[in-house]
Amino acid sequence: MIVNPYYSEFLKFALKVKQANEIPAKESNHGKLWYNAYAEMHSARRDLITHYSYAIPDPGALELIAKYGPILELGAGKGYWASLLRQMSVDILAYDIDPKNGSGYIDGGKAFTFVDTGSIEKIEENPERNLFLCWTPMTSFSYEALKKFKKSKAPYFIHIGEPGNEDGRGCTDSVEFFRYLNKNFTLVEDYSLPNWQGVYDGLRVYKNNLFL
Repeated sequence: MIVNPYYSEFLKFALKVKQANEIPAKESNHGKLWYNAYAEMHSARRDLITHYSYAIPDPGALELIAKYGPILELGAGKGYWASLLRQMSVDILAYDIDPKNGSGYIDGGKAFTFVDTGSIEKIEENPERNLFLCWTPMTSFSYEALKKFKKSKAPYFIHIGEPGNEDGRGCTDSVEFFRYLNKNFTLVEDYSLPNWQGVYDGLRVYKNNLFL
């Protein structure tokens, strides 16, 4: 059985919000209970995303990703997603440019699994591995990584982030990234992740058009 405390924590707060929403609006305590449940969930999110991951891994997402091994994950942070996939015996290498604190995006605590130091250069060193990027920042990083990956021998790109297109984006990646992705890769799987309130990230798998 996979040990996934982040998902369990999320479900606990989501249930409180759901129960508060089910209270009839005409009851005097409806607004207060909903506000308290939402405020508690919002407060918890700040700590949980920096401790575990911005994206919430549920069993379906992990099973989907597991199909695409062997995998190379860049920007892995403390390796929470990689740790769960390794529990499932998935062959995954995890790298981050700064594994100890994830370039400031994580809390700097103990890693959940081994994460080595590395970045885009690891794509050329591992040409047979499908690429996995999760909540990469709104910089050129994911764009440059995807350009490099397009030349590799592996066909599949696994992406977790908010949706974007050539005209705009969510809270992850860059406009250039989405332009390049939509031009050179084809969507083959689209999975709805559990989301924090106001967050719209999802799991999508793309295939390099050179392999179609």
